[in-house]
Amino acid sequence: MHSQSMAQSSNAALKSGWLRLDPVLTIATAQLFGTSLWFSANSAADDLARTWGLTAANIGMLTAAVQSGFILGTLVFAVFGLADRFSASRIFWFIEEFRGRLRGF
Repeated sequence: MHSQSMAQSSNAALKSGWLRLDPVLTIATAQLFGTSLWFSANSAADDLARTWGLTAANIGMLTAAVQSGFILGTLVFAVFGLADRFSASRIFWFIEEFRGRLRGF
């Protein structure tokens, strides 16, 4: 009986708008957090330039490579519908297995 009363109270909260979020705001926030990873090379640019002796052009190419990887990966997942066909853990396992074999591990 307790779970039924909790479900009723959460339904009432949703109907009243207390827990309801604006869908556009939710999508915009998700996009912001998701695409912020695209600029991860920029956040480490100074350290990478010092450690590896990279020039500004090299950092630009590294940033472009990271962004291209995100775009290409998203395109492949979308075209083949991989996220709908397989679980995330299976996809992750396959990619890491493939990467390990490429490196000879």
